[in-house]
Amino acid sequence: MKDLFNVWKQICSIHEQKLLKNWTSRKRFTNAVLYDCDAVIYDFSKQLKLEIAQEYYSVDAVFYKPSDKVSPSPKNGTWTSIQGNWLKRIRIAFEHENYLDGTKGGYQEISHLLILQADYKILVGYGERESIDYAEDYASIITSSGHEDKILFIYGQTDGTSISWDGYILSEKGISKL
Repeated sequence: MKDLFNVWKQICSIHEQKLLKNWTSRKRFTNAVLYDCDAVIYDFSKQLKLEIAQEYYSVDAVFYKPSDKVSPSPKNGTWTSIQGNWLKRIRIAFEHENYLDGTKGGYQEISHLLILQADYKILVGYGERESIDYAEDYASIITSSGHEDKILFIYGQTDGTSISWDGYILSEKGISKL
């Protein structure tokens, strides 16, 4: 997971000026991360050598290898084509929350990640408190869930001239800061 965190930081440093420019607008910032034609997520995907599907089962993005897709031509021909992306395996489930606080905050994304089956799970977010406050609260959801999942929580913050990133591995055992 530390490798994923380091790749995220590397890609975001390349996009830093664009991210800073859009930091104060949640919509524009989310677009810069997820949806613009030159969004951060596409470079993240390229660096990891994985393909990406967005809004897959209401997940902001999932990453997969071509071999993870359901074959359009099964042995016995019980289907003859596939519409859209149908995956057998998700390598990374990725959620982006541009405002972690409040009733529609990051706790929903953590809950969503917990019920998904993926090799890795990542939540990237931004808020008004110290990163450790979110990490502790999110870890408490995992520790009380009975899941043995690990979630990489990445927290971004800015001083207006640069962006810094904190990374945590959240699990049933607690928190590990990267």
